[in-house]
Amino acid sequence: LAPRPGERAALVVRFAAGAADDGERPGLTRVAQHALVEANARYPYEALVREVFAADGTLALETGIGEAVFVLEADRRDFDRLAGILLDLVLAPSLDPRGHRRAREHAMNDERESTGRSDWVALIAPKVIDEGNWGNAPYGELESLERITVDDVQAHLRGPLSPANATVVSLPNTRVHTI
Repeated sequence: LAPRPGERAALVVRFAAGAADDGERPGLTRVAQHALVEANARYPYEALVREVFAADGTLALETGIGEAVFVLEADRRDFDRLAGILLDLVLAPSLDPRGHRRAREHAMNDERESTGRSDWVALIAPKVIDEGNWGNAPYGELESLERITVDDVQAHLRGPLSPANATVVSLPNTRVHTI
């Protein structure tokens, strides 16, 4: 599919929680983010990927020291339906334990493919803040990721990644210009 000209829209769901909230399980936030879209009984992951692609869209997961973000961008004609699906997944999840392995493996791949430090805050915070888990790598560490259980993810979704800790911003009718 070639990019279609026209109006675009974006949805950002930001949780005020990130790697610093992982406790003794570095990478827990990243696994939980993957689980919300990949191990959620509310909508099949394969269908979501197919529909986002068909809408010439993108769905990005971003994990920082103090935030976890989902960004959906798509053609305006398909946006409302896709935004509704994403909001259901991240704000009213119904995790399917059978998808936990895939979510954890994707988080492990993220860790392998990155430096684990995605921004300046992640690099500087452990040097200036001695307390807490500010030194946790946003994508975790392989040893820790392997030990993260479905119960760990469920507890994280009831705590730091609960809907009460989310901010939702939608930017409909956004015009994207390609140069």
